[in-house]
Amino acid sequence: MPKIPAEQRKPRRPASNAQGEAARVQLLDAAEALFADHGYFGVSVRDITDRAGLRLAAVNYHFESKEGLFAKVLERRASMLNDGRRACLKAGLDQLRGQPADPRAHVRAVVRAFYLPLLEYHQSGDEGWRSYGRLISHVAVSRLWIRSHVSPLYDEVCGEFMNELLALAPKADRRKALHCIQFMIALQLYVFADNYREETLSQGSFTSGDLAPIAESMEDFCVDGIMRLLALDPDSA
Repeated sequence: MPKIPAEQRKPRRPASNAQGEAARVQLLDAAEALFADHGYFGVSVRDITDRAGLRLAAVNYHFESKEGLFAKVLERRASMLNDGRRACLKAGLDQLRGQPADPRAHVRAVVRAFYLPLLEYHQSGDEGWRSYGRLISHVAVSRLWIRSHVSPLYDEVCGEFMNELLALAPKADRRKALHCIQFMIALQLYVFADNYREETLSQGSFTSGDLAPIAESMEDFCVDGIMRLLALDPDSA
């Protein structure tokens, strides 16, 4: 699978005057880390500006409100993640063209393309991506934020992945294809939450921060589940 170019591992930043842009980035970075660890309601505007080293009025000046800042925190990495997913999916499917039909390899390409960009970003050394993984893991499971923030950012690309599964299994129940995507999303959110659960369950033998082996197991789990739900596995009949 293709590696994400190093220059794409930092969120794209709109052009503006240098001082104002620097302040915006400081606020975004500070808010991202705080929201990831304490949630939206556990963080005050003063917490954010203190961490960023800026005046209290800076949040309203640059983002109009705390919720405006929260929305931008979620948005700035979402487009990068979605672009990475689409690129990985195209590359994975391109590798299968001209080869004998292999539903399992096709499903694996879909599953891998969905999580691999976030894994690569997570391993890039940018702590912001680790914070984002923790943040989106609880935002995306809250009814409070789904319609207003999560759906506008992620539903389109999730629909594209679901349609790819339906193209592979055109006679499959559409709701089961939706369940496949839902379960894949849920597993990814839990894995990238980095919530110490692996440490506690293993009594310290393993760490949830070591994502590569966890992601590999997640991939196998998703592939087998999707194959069965969509009746692509002859043994599932």
